[in-house]
Amino acid sequence: MKKKTLQVALVLFFIIAGSLSNVSHMTDSNPVMPMTLNFKAIALANNPFPDYTNFIKQHLARLRINIEIEILDYEDFYYKLTKENDFDIACFEYSNKKTDIDFSDLYGLKSHYNIFGYDPSLDWNESISNGINEEFLEDINHDIGTNSTDRKETSWEWQNYLMDKICPMKPLYTVENYMVYWNNLYGYNGLNGLLESWGKMWWDGLHENQGDTSEIIIADDPWIELNPLFQYDPASAFISSACLDPLFWSKNYNFPIENNASGLWPHLLESYNVINETYIRFNCRKGIKWQTDPTGEFTNEYLDVEDIYFTLYCWKHLSKSMDAYYWLKDMTIVDKYTLDIFIDADPSTPECEAFAPALSMLNVLVLPEHFLNQTQVGFSILPNISHQSWTNFASNCFGTGLFEIQDNSISSTNLLIFDECWWLNTSITNNTALNFEERFGTFDHGLSNLEVRKISEPQTVLLEFEFGKVDIVNTGYFQDKITQYTNDPDFDIQTFNSGNLVIIAFNLRENRGYLGSRDITRWDSSLTVGRALRKVICYAIDRSEISQVLHNNNAIFTDSPIYTTFGDYCYPNIIQYNFDLDKAREYRDKAGLYNPPFTPPGLLEDWQKIVISLSVLPSIAFVLTIIYFINRSRRKIKIKELI
Repeated sequence: MKKKTLQVALVLFFIIAGSLSNVSHMTDSNPVMPMTLNFKAIALANNPFPDYTNFIKQHLARLRINIEIEILDYEDFYYKLTKENDFDIACFEYSNKKTDIDFSDLYGLKSHYNIFGYDPSLDWNESISNGINEEFLEDINHDIGTNSTDRKETSWEWQNYLMDKICPMKPLYTVENYMVYWNNLYGYNGLNGLLESWGKMWWDGLHENQGDTSEIIIADDPWIELNPLFQYDPASAFISSACLDPLFWSKNYNFPIENNASGLWPHLLESYNVINETYIRFNCRKGIKWQTDPTGEFTNEYLDVEDIYFTLYCWKHLSKSMDAYYWLKDMTIVDKYTLDIFIDADPSTPECEAFAPALSMLNVLVLPEHFLNQTQVGFSILPNISHQSWTNFASNCFGTGLFEIQDNSISSTNLLIFDECWWLNTSITNNTALNFEERFGTFDHGLSNLEVRKISEPQTVLLEFEFGKVDIVNTGYFQDKITQYTNDPDFDIQTFNSGNLVIIAFNLRENRGYLGSRDITRWDSSLTVGRALRKVICYAIDRSEISQVLHNNNAIFTDSPIYTTFGDYCYPNIIQYNFDLDKAREYRDKAGLYNPPFTPPGLLEDWQKIVISLSVLPSIAFVLTIIYFINRSRRKIKIKELI
């Protein structure tokens, strides 16, 4: 009997053991993802950016990705975005100020904005000893010629590569500008902007709560830094451009290195001469007076070539963009009004190489050398930026431009027409080559003051506009207001596409953890963990829902990393990240960042095998108990038989 019992027990044991051995081959049709990824998102406090970010938070929650949102005021946002780089995801708008298809200042190693944190290790290629993205950007800048087909095709390839293989951001929309203004204002052109419209504008009477027909009142974010060398934000750039003049006035983009480039008007320059693709001569305009400096020490200074030399030298050696000016080989002062520029885009070769966007990058706001270079003797020596003159200039810039700062307070900046500005001097502007009056007007309609009120909240700006305390507003983000203002006889409205681009930016830096990870995924050797997660986010965001709720379906979708105003330079067949949860889940699974780790569909995790194994133990105990009682019962029967 003992022998039979043992046999039964052994049979049951091997059956159960066999079942346990098969656990490794069992499948799970619905793998569990218990881990939630956490990212930090920053957004401008200005609406609609907090609304955008909240929608994105909801969209990503469907994939167990959580974002902690930090809403920041204007200055703090740009500080975290460009200097601290303390974010994983950022929601903001690019403003279109570019005049060339070179976007290395945004997406390259030499990016002075330093938003995404790209570096060549992200896509290093041994055969070219460079990152592929960086190589593309260099190729774009070396393609020379008018409407260069090669340059366009290279740009197309780069755009698709950037968005597919790097994926530094998710483009959302390009929002049309709806410039609304009181209908007693004449001569305003929203596309050209205030500066170019100023000489053509006038008031016909007073609108509600208007106190003066000699001024225009607008609203903007508080400016941060008025020295163009170090500024990042558009509010600061507007004040600087009102007070300082550029070398050229541009009305086009992608200027070839050639004489008389279309849409490129000499401004502070009287003329320029492209001697060859690596040698350009600038001739400075005469009789251009500088505004008086903030200290009142320099009251009778005039522009000369030393100001231009000093400005370009500072851009190359001091500015936020100094790495981007590697191609500016040398400058030579020929005489008081003549400067020679020498270009070499590749110093490693014996011959000088051309740089396609040279004219665009040389077109900078000119700084007052006499004020900012007080501590140095001669040129080719770095100025002392700790000198008080630099501190003064950062908060009270001045130049040769149409406006000078009258006063600045916590609530507004007041700009007055600079009475001795060369814009108003017909002995200079009557040059037929300038076509100045047709482009800028006659300046004889009585406008003399521009007040820029510092208001960050767009809804407050609209309320002040309706009350008559602001004269011009952009309502592009507020579709309900557009309808209201269109139907209001007190207002006129102009619509145009400025090319501004609303994006969700990703921080590619390795120190940001998963989102910037360079580790190869376990399931796709061509994909890094960071890129997989960035694609997850791109596919998970539902732009249609956001547009429907916030923009009445009027937002213009874009998938391009460059401004839509660049026309056919935008690649028409670029990869698109339209809302697709299946695609998002696919890349989520490829990323493999789960706790426990992700297993391909159909296979069990180790922890699941253990759970199933443990679940078999009660069965073993039950079988052994039955055997015990059967054996005991038989023993009792046997004893009774013996009795």
